[in-house]
Amino acid sequence: MKERRCRKIARRLQLLSHPVRLRIVTELRKKEACVSELQAVLDRPQPYISQQLCVLRQAGIVACRKEGQFVYYRLVDPFVEQLVDDIVIQ
Repeated sequence: MKERRCRKIARRLQLLSHPVRLRIVTELRKKEACVSELQAVLDRPQPYISQQLCVLRQAGIVACRKEGQFVYYRLVDPFVEQLVDDIVIQ
């Protein structure tokens, strides 16, 4: 495997090593969600959830769309989706 690919994979794994980010990705694996929905499931403050979503969005793991006053997030990285599927299933 080339070093560039290894670095890209290592970066994703590093991002997912954060427990809350991993929980967010696990939830988004099921369906897209807005911050308030994630807040209810994760029992964390809204600013904290938003901060973690920003990190995931900047890394290209999640994307968002705006609908009225709400911003909905979805998982867009197929590598991360497969990785989380493998982890959660076991």
